[in-house]
Amino acid sequence: MAIESWLNERAPNSARGAVLSLYALIGMTMLAAGQFLLVAYPIGGFQLFSLVAIFTALAAIPVALTRAPLPVPVPQPRLRMRSLLNVSRVSVAGSIAVGFANSAFWAFGPIFAARNGMNVDQISLFMALTLFGGAVLMWPMGYLSDRHDRRLVAGLISAGAFVCGVGLVLVAGKSLYGTLALGCLFGGFAFTIQPICIAHANDHARPENFVGISGGLLFLYGASSLFGPLATAFLIDHYGAEMLFVFIAAVHGLGALSIFYLRMLRAPTPDAEKEDFQLTPRTTMAAFQLHDHDEPTPPSDEHNEAQSL
Repeated sequence: MAIESWLNERAPNSARGAVLSLYALIGMTMLAAGQFLLVAYPIGGFQLFSLVAIFTALAAIPVALTRAPLPVPVPQPRLRMRSLLNVSRVSVAGSIAVGFANSAFWAFGPIFAARNGMNVDQISLFMALTLFGGAVLMWPMGYLSDRHDRRLVAGLISAGAFVCGVGLVLVAGKSLYGTLALGCLFGGFAFTIQPICIAHANDHARPENFVGISGGLLFLYGASSLFGPLATAFLIDHYGAEMLFVFIAAVHGLGALSIFYLRMLRAPTPDAEKEDFQLTPRTTMAAFQLHDHDEPTPPSDEHNEAQSL
């Protein structure tokens, strides 16, 4: 929250989108690179925890020494679930599904890889490639959603995550390269759904409500993330590690069906009323204030009457 508030206060209006995108890409890149720390020391020792503590302390040094003014506190918009549903039920359904599925992957992805015969080096590569796939495909998927119905793009991406999940169940333990390739492709689909859902919700929101709506979708993502690992832990304990991607595939499949069904109930958003897609980190509501909305296009009266999804 402090970092994103600082960025929000210091970034000029002309560079807000670039700052937000760079911030998100740096975070995702470091998440991928951090997976390879597992090969530096034995995973059963204290060294990896100490290494993380050292990096955290080093990162605090330039912040502690800077003379730049502190960020002002970020006002917290009120969360109104009814407003979220009125703005975009597709975005609500997509955020909940992604929270369930992706949290299960973060919790049990390494366990899935280990129980399917991967050593520590291969587990690091599997997790890193999954993140790399999300980083590489984020912009192309966002570009497509700017030029086509975002709901269609989000539904197809969810369907792609479903197919990759099924593929990982079938090839895990049989083909290392197949598992790595499908993991990379799975990340490219699974990690790009949430930003498109946020962009779609903002297409139907008034400019003054962007932060509150985006924060509400982030809350739904976080709340559903609490339950994904719980359900997956039960399935893995009783039926084996492959149940991780059985669960993930099922959630993304249901998410895709829900998006396609809701899409039939409402006409697509006109291109003139769309907000440009921007790569958005799933962190705090302060990040959403970095979006550059200096000259928003107000929704038309006809558009406001149609806000039922």
